[in-house]
Amino acid sequence: MTSKQQERQEFVAQLTRALPGMPPHLVVQKAKLLMRWGATLQRLAEESCNGHPAQGMPATMIDAAHLGKLQAAWDRRIEHQEERIQRLAEATCKELGMVPNFGGDPRGYVFKVHLCTGASNTWGGKEEGYGVPS
Repeated sequence: MTSKQQERQEFVAQLTRALPGMPPHLVVQKAKLLMRWGATLQRLAEESCNGHPAQGMPATMIDAAHLGKLQAAWDRRIEHQEERIQRLAEATCKELGMVPNFGGDPRGYVFKVHLCTGASNTWGGKEEGYGVPS
């Protein structure tokens, strides 16, 4: 088993412990949704950090003004997608009685949830929440 698979299974187990009144198949369904959105938010954070792909092109191939327009459109697209995914995640968390915590640094978890059990898997501990695997 890979570490990613193990991390996902641990997340499902934590949600199962935090939601004892919910049938296990529904917990798994909600966990999969949260992990899917976590993966999307992780990808978007990485894209935002890296910038538009044209940024790596030689200056002779693209002028600065055009690159600026491309980057602005890129940033708007990422921001729009992040907002949409965060709204979906917030609604699901509210339904489950959890509070989401969003961060933009792609080096860690960009999406964390505060479980009623107080469990955490982040350096920030209980205050940061439990990182949703991507």
